[in-house]
Amino acid sequence: MKDKNSLIVNILHYKDIKYESINEYIKFISSDRKMRINNFKFEKDKVSSLLTGLFARCLISDYLGIPVSVLEFGKGEYGKPFLKNNTECHFSISHTDNYSVVAVDDSSVGVDIEVIVNKKLDIKEISNMFFSEKEKLILRRSDYSPNVFFEIWTAKESYIKMTGEGLSKPLDSFDFNNINKGYKIFTNQIEDASLSVCCRENIEKLNYIYWDVDEILKRIIM
Repeated sequence: MKDKNSLIVNILHYKDIKYESINEYIKFISSDRKMRINNFKFEKDKVSSLLTGLFARCLISDYLGIPVSVLEFGKGEYGKPFLKNNTECHFSISHTDNYSVVAVDDSSVGVDIEVIVNKKLDIKEISNMFFSEKEKLILRRSDYSPNVFFEIWTAKESYIKMTGEGLSKPLDSFDFNNINKGYKIFTNQIEDASLSVCCRENIEKLNYIYWDVDEILKRIIM
């Protein structure tokens, strides 16, 4: 029986995957994602997008108990993907560098993961453009810590993914710690990345499950 007070957050961590070793699986993803993959210039982006698409399909299939082949996806007004087969099944995906993250629930959910970068990033300039005044103050008090910056950034991204508004909602128009009633945000550091999950407020804990690429590739053809 599903525990209504916990949420499973699925994580796929991969390294040194060549696109040519997995490109045969592109037939299992949507035409929209295929187009995006074909337009990517860098191999790492092709790998990340393909694995994320396959990962999401496997997990949604497991959650609903239906074959991967019958899943049909659509997009909301602001681009948030949804499942045409079952509109009561909600999911969110995110990927960055060598990580893909998927959460599936019966209520709206948003996830965002970002590798914590310490160089080549003007934290102060970016925060001045996208953070609220309260968030800027938190960051200043941390002496512009990259960890704190990415905690705030991923929290905000997870929220707009949960609402489905995406970047149509200006990031500086809200505080990550003052969101819609009925929802809450968890933020944790996963190895070298910051991961945030926005979910219903009765969730008391997150259960992180790590998956292996080979396992996902086997399951997608079952």
